[in-house]
Amino acid sequence: MPDILLQPRQARRIPVAGLCAAIAYGGIWFFMDVPFMAHCFGVSFQTGWPFFKRFTGYVGGPIEYLSCLLSQTYYLPWFGVLFLTALFVATYAMASGILRSFIHGKCRLPALFFALLLLVVMKRYLPLVNILPMLGGMAMAWLYIALRRRSLNRRWVEATLLLCAVGLSAPIYYLFGGGLLYFAGLAAIFELIARRHAVTGFLWIITGAVVPQAMSYLFFEPGWAARYLRWLPDQEYVTGVAVVIGVLCTFVPAAALLSPVINRLRESRQTGQSLRYTARVAGGIALATLCGFMILSRFGRKDWMYADFLVANNRWEESLTCLQKMNDDSDMARYLTFRSLAHRGRLPWEMFRFPQRRSSEALLLSSPGWEILPRVTNRRSDILLDLGRVNDSERWAHESLAAQGETPAILERLFVVNVLNGRPDAACSFLRALGKIPFKEEKARKLLARLESDPSLSDDPVLQAIRPSMLRTDYVGGWDPESVLRQCLENNPANRMAFEYLVAHYLLTSNMKGFGTLAARFPDFYYVLPTHMEEALLVYRQANGAWPPGLEDFRPTPEMERRFRAFLTRFMQHPGEPATLWNLLIGDFGNTYWFFDVFGRTAAGATPANLTLTSKQPGGGP
Repeated sequence: MPDILLQPRQARRIPVAGLCAAIAYGGIWFFMDVPFMAHCFGVSFQTGWPFFKRFTGYVGGPIEYLSCLLSQTYYLPWFGVLFLTALFVATYAMASGILRSFIHGKCRLPALFFALLLLVVMKRYLPLVNILPMLGGMAMAWLYIALRRRSLNRRWVEATLLLCAVGLSAPIYYLFGGGLLYFAGLAAIFELIARRHAVTGFLWIITGAVVPQAMSYLFFEPGWAARYLRWLPDQEYVTGVAVVIGVLCTFVPAAALLSPVINRLRESRQTGQSLRYTARVAGGIALATLCGFMILSRFGRKDWMYADFLVANNRWEESLTCLQKMNDDSDMARYLTFRSLAHRGRLPWEMFRFPQRRSSEALLLSSPGWEILPRVTNRRSDILLDLGRVNDSERWAHESLAAQGETPAILERLFVVNVLNGRPDAACSFLRALGKIPFKEEKARKLLARLESDPSLSDDPVLQAIRPSMLRTDYVGGWDPESVLRQCLENNPANRMAFEYLVAHYLLTSNMKGFGTLAARFPDFYYVLPTHMEEALLVYRQANGAWPPGLEDFRPTPEMERRFRAFLTRFMQHPGEPATLWNLLIGDFGNTYWFFDVFGRTAAGATPANLTLTSKQPGGGP
């Protein structure tokens, strides 16, 4: 028999705990997708006193600084998983320890449920800065409860501990912000319910109410909600997500409040055994539900945020697969679709196979209402750099820097645009800032060495691809897609991405006149005309009676001509009947420009509640 089996039960806990932690590490590695979390919750952080000093002047600053530091572990996947495993184990231990102080018997299932629920919301919905204050308050409450239980029947020790804990409430509030509510709330519940000390319990309630108000005179905070809920989740979420976050935030205090009822039922001879059985079944179902959610979120249907993560890592094919499965026609999803297709050289062939609607603002995310959104400023910088508009890309990168801080992606973008603009000293400044970010020092050092040996980085294929498209003349004009893209083409007529984006703009707005002005240049870019351009040329001929200037000798393929005739025949069978036409055309023509021109949207995407015809005939325009 192995020696370990002969050891006391207490001695076997360490290897069992180690095995459980290893299993947790493997599960978190498999299900949490830490690189995606880095994309969702990437925040700025730099080593050194100047960066830390930013967080010292307001309540909750230290915990925000710690959140920024620990968020950097996401950039190194194995380290991020290690951190999440430690957080999971610590959360389980705290929840179990606190609940055992109120509920008689073991509390493993509730504690495990709470720790798993924490991972679920961390994966997609809450950054660390919304998590650590709650856990910090719980840790203080756990310590307080443990010390209070050890000081039973020693009044002077109890009094000293209570005075110290209450006296430390102000520093705890400064460190953890809204985490003080967890500390004071759980301490009050413990005194009122577990110890039955009404005076002490009400003292904690008063402490939780007074300290944030008093501290606002030292660290000014104008809003009542911000004083008491600093860094606790307060964003607007869809109903289901809000409920899940609400359960997470109230689970431990609610269980503590209900502990007298739970204990009474568990100890009852009539209901105790059945209650324990029911609780185990319910706990098992809850844990299975959380595990199922994590599996689905890892391998199930993704949203545009995951596609954005793939695009940010130049995984164009994977992003297109994700976008096609999403069936999402939001502007951000369409922006990602356009950019991914363009980088794969498939935009004029496959654009209408993805969800589209009659609007071209998604091409450059050009709507003025989006300028306050940090993710939009990032994406504008991306697409403008692709098009060669380096100064515009730099402008939106600085907007992102102001809104999000010195994240690795923003610093690297500013390094690139400064190299392209011939400012190596400025580029070095951003690289030095990058070198102050944990896990990025080596990358910054290598780039600095390359820049010192070659200030223009003439051997970099990405920069060399952008340089011919850089604007060389000043521009005064509008920000609309047509003006921006035409300037790119005037500067570099061989800018294929700008050309295809301009064609896409005209198709998305059913502007056949503008489309016709580009037709003469089609042979400059294509030996074989792309599918959607050929479809649009047939619509142009249908509306104008001739091919556009420069393509007078164009002849469509017989198959394309046949399909267009078939489309027209079906279209004319039910004029003015949108629902009937939709059902008649969607099967064979739902991914064509003809279908889009008639309905103002593609078959891909959500079917509109009220179908209308945006054009009475193909080429008729909106």
